[in-house]
Amino acid sequence: MNLLIKTNKNYNAFTLVELILIIGLFAVLSMFMTINLIKPQVSINIDSSLNLLISDIKNQQMKAMSGSTDGNISAQNYGVYIEPSQYTLFTGTTYNPTDPLNFVVNLDTGVTLTNNLTSSQIVFAKETGDIISYINGSNIVVTHSSGDFKTININALGVVSIL
Repeated sequence: MNLLIKTNKNYNAFTLVELILIIGLFAVLSMFMTINLIKPQVSINIDSSLNLLISDIKNQQMKAMSGSTDGNISAQNYGVYIEPSQYTLFTGTTYNPTDPLNFVVNLDTGVTLTNNLTSSQIVFAKETGDIISYINGSNIVVTHSSGDFKTININALGVVSIL
C-alpha cells in the first residue's frame, strides 16, 4: 500500500542573506562602539599629561620663590625644558643636559608637546618666580594626541592658563 502523507508545515528560519545582513550590521555597530571607546582614552591621556606638566611648572616656580627643597635655604632659579616626547625639570638659569640633578618626565604614549618658548625652556627667577627672558607671544605650549590638542599659555608672572 502506498501512503502519501501530505503536510503543510511552515519552517521558521533565517535565510542566508538575512544572516549575512545581521552579521554585517553587528560588525558596523561594534566598529563605531570601539571608535567611541578609544576617543575618551586619548582625551584622558592628553588631560593627564597636561595636568602633570602644569603641576610641575607651578612646582618649579614655587621652588624658585622659596628656595630648594634639599635643605639649601637660599633661593635659586628653576626651570622646565620642553621636548616633543618629554620635559625636564632643572636648576639654574639655562638647561644643561648633562646635569645629573635634572629630572626627566616622559609623556604618555602618543602625546607630544610643541612650543614657541625661547630656547624651549621656562626659567623662573629666584625669589620672585617671574619668568626670566620673557618675550610676549613666546609663551605657548601645545599638547597633541591623535588629532586632539590643548594649548596652555604662560604669562610673565608664571600664571598658567588653558586655552
